[in-house]
Amino acid sequence: MFSETKPVAKGMAAVTIALYLLSLLLPSSESVFAMKATNTYGSHSYVWNVFTAGFYNTNIIMALISSITFIVMGRFLSNWSSCDLLRFVFFSNLAVGLCTFMCQIFLYMTSFNYKYLEQPVSGGMGIIAAFVVTIKQRLPEEPVAFFGASIEGLTAKYLPGVVICLSAVLSVTGLAPVMVQCVCGTYFSWLFLRFLQRGDDGMRGDPREEMSFIAFFPSSLRPLMQVLSSFAYRMVCTKSVQSMLDDLTVGAGLPR
Repeated sequence: MFSETKPVAKGMAAVTIALYLLSLLLPSSESVFAMKATNTYGSHSYVWNVFTAGFYNTNIIMALISSITFIVMGRFLSNWSSCDLLRFVFFSNLAVGLCTFMCQIFLYMTSFNYKYLEQPVSGGMGIIAAFVVTIKQRLPEEPVAFFGASIEGLTAKYLPGVVICLSAVLSVTGLAPVMVQCVCGTYFSWLFLRFLQRGDDGMRGDPREEMSFIAFFPSSLRPLMQVLSSFAYRMVCTKSVQSMLDDLTVGAGLPR
């Protein structure tokens, strides 16, 4: 598996492990690489942490899961070029970081509790949730197996919802407050795949019914979700956003 994984995916896995080792050797690096609102816009202006937070882990289990995800998905998305993979991760991860930052500001403004500005947020759950949407896109009807046994009625198209529900449980119980990252990772991954990514035919997005926004929700919620989907279309299907991604040189020149 490792030999068949794209070099760029191996590189992102290596960066994740390297940043985890850095967190062990230099704990103060958390203030530089983790998302912390007071460091992002305050006197330090570490604006890059809205992006680096997705690769920075202080937990060995999370670091390993993130790294393995890069390796596995680098092989799973074999039809993508290295540039496609980097653009996807860049867009999804940056969007998750920016939304997390705005959530911290919003929580502070509504509660005036300074802890929301001081709470460091890091880990790759946003990126993992984003990759889960690619599984739904490619293999929507594939049965999901757990320890080798298929779970009746559970197919890959339901995986994004399962991940969000699990993140909600972890957040409510206080075990791991990752719901914001998972929701944002799922949403912006869908946004990229649905409207922005160029296919082999040169066309943008994935118009299939399986990738419609309302397909992520039960039928009772679909009228409301249709409104949000239409707003997303108007927001991202502009020449400025599309040109920005086309002009992005991230990954240019890398092997497929």
